[in-house]
Amino acid sequence: MGSVVGAVLGLWLFEGIGLIASLLMGQVAMGGGDGKLVALLGAWFGWQGMLVSGFLACVLGAFVGGGAIALGLLSRRDPIPFGPFWAMGAMIALFWGDALIGLYIRFFFPWMQG
Repeated sequence: MGSVVGAVLGLWLFEGIGLIASLLMGQVAMGGGDGKLVALLGAWFGWQGMLVSGFLACVLGAFVGGGAIALGLLSRRDPIPFGPFWAMGAMIALFWGDALIGLYIRFFFPWMQG
């Protein structure tokens, strides 16, 4: 059941983010494949792993995109494909996702440790 929830949550979440961002920016904010890729990752990892890989993808994308803008390689309006960051975040989540979730819980919610 977790894979179905992860797939639906991923698709709705990122299609919704893309729609709202497109309305606010007045241009296409996310490609059509991002929501489908997230749905696939949600089906594979479940909703917890999908959120971990999404967080990692956002962190990686922010560092790479911010660095490219700071170095003058890109402007703020240039599109950056988000799929490769999703793939990297998914690989990290695949191998170290449980450890990262455990570290997060130990750091922010120490009373939840069993």
